[in-house]
Amino acid sequence: MWKIFAGLCVRRPAVVSPELSPFQRRVQDLLTEMELEKSHLSAHEVRHRNDLERMAQMLKDGHDVKATHKSEASSSLLTAKDMEITWKAFENEFWEQIGDVGVSDKSTKEGLTATAWRKLDRSLVLVTRQRLGKCLDWGLPVLEVTGDDTLRSVVEHLAQELLPPEARCTIVGNAPIGMHKYFYRTEDGKKQGVQMYFLNAYVDKLWHGENVNVDGKSESFAWSTVDELSNYLTDRSFLKRIRTFVVDY
Repeated sequence: MWKIFAGLCVRRPAVVSPELSPFQRRVQDLLTEMELEKSHLSAHEVRHRNDLERMAQMLKDGHDVKATHKSEASSSLLTAKDMEITWKAFENEFWEQIGDVGVSDKSTKEGLTATAWRKLDRSLVLVTRQRLGKCLDWGLPVLEVTGDDTLRSVVEHLAQELLPPEARCTIVGNAPIGMHKYFYRTEDGKKQGVQMYFLNAYVDKLWHGENVNVDGKSESFAWSTVDELSNYLTDRSFLKRIRTFVVDY
């Protein structure tokens, strides 16, 4: 007889776009150059050109540009350059609020993996430390299927126990995305098989993920990138199986 477990692959999507690789940057530069060569001026660029031409004409005629600009009822309140400065200020304010958390390894070096508000340019996966029988080990969160329960009903119950309402967890589909099986010896020496079926789930990417309901609190769960999974999973066959469906994209 097999013991059947249903598990969740809980993902926190990337919050910001990842940095481009050197090859991607070269392709981007090439496409940008081609687009520039084949494109017409945008409305903003036309406005900026007209602003420059109007101010140049005013200077040529000996007018005070600032005084004339204020007196002209037909002129816009902001020039195109003023708008660019405003947009740049908004961008700087955004990155000041975000800080370097999305692109640095500071949180990882300090061991702060019990939060989803790290590695914002990468997708993260929730791993928990659970006791299955006598074994206490890291893995994806699972719950045993008993009675007339289905895989979907079990993972829904698991999500309710594990994640708070503000996580806005969404379970995708009814079919598992991956399966792992193994055998162990019971106390009477019999061979017992275990099958684990995993379903995809996503949480709100702006949720910080610090209040996961597990035993031991922050010491019993972590938000891991694909590369960091090997720091937690000791079963290499299990790790190999997980990496078939937990990928960066």
